[in-house]
Amino acid sequence: MTRRTTAALAAALTLMAGAAAAQSAERIFQGVITSEGNACPSVTRMQAIGTIEGGDAMVAVACSNGDSHVVRIANDNQVSYIGSCGTLSAMTDAECFAR
Repeated sequence: MTRRTTAALAAALTLMAGAAAAQSAERIFQGVITSEGNACPSVTRMQAIGTIEGGDAMVAVACSNGDSHVVRIANDNQVSYIGSCGTLSAMTDAECFAR
């Protein structure tokens, strides 16, 4: 990762710092995922996976039902749905939860 990418991810993921904030981030991500018609009973894992145009961060989100999705955190802290991890993997070389 470049220094800019690392800095952008660190800044965006301050949203998830601390236990209370992590629970809040989980609720926000769950809400964005379900607002797009996807089931996500609860969030079980989150992982930063990169940045996209303008420095917005991409975060992989795993749900308790086994589904995983990608959300975007914009520089203004707005969160939006990008798509499923399966779609991301099919369209790019990126993986949501690299091993």
